[in-house]
Amino acid sequence: MAKSSESIFDRVWKLFTSLRLTIFLLISLAVVSIFGTVIEQNKSLEEYRKVFSESTIKFLSAIGMFDMYHSTWFLFLLVLFTVNLTLCTLDRLPNVFKVIKNPRLQLDEKSEKSFSLAHRWRKKADVRELAETYARALQTHF
Repeated sequence: MAKSSESIFDRVWKLFTSLRLTIFLLISLAVVSIFGTVIEQNKSLEEYRKVFSESTIKFLSAIGMFDMYHSTWFLFLLVLFTVNLTLCTLDRLPNVFKVIKNPRLQLDEKSEKSFSLAHRWRKKADVRELAETYARALQTHF
């Protein structure tokens, strides 16, 4: 069996620079923030007793939902998202600089095929005749 040649650092780097982790963290923060909005924060215990049962209050208090935005786990999610976003940026920055420094001025065939509305017209005819044909075709669509 082949052993993985990746070091632990490489695995951790891949984890923290993955877009899947970014999407997971964004969705998690959004869902948790919805709960933090629905459950009013920093109210008195009497006000929570009007809405929730005693067992629900104990559970929500244990997980820090009454002061969620200052809880350790919410701050951990924010720090994790910050680290993920920073490392994703650092990981992709060299490619961005390369594209900015050496922009492609002509569209290659591979890039052209990636566009959903790309159609290739290959005709051998007079330029004026083709221009009229294409102008009529474009007028019917636009």
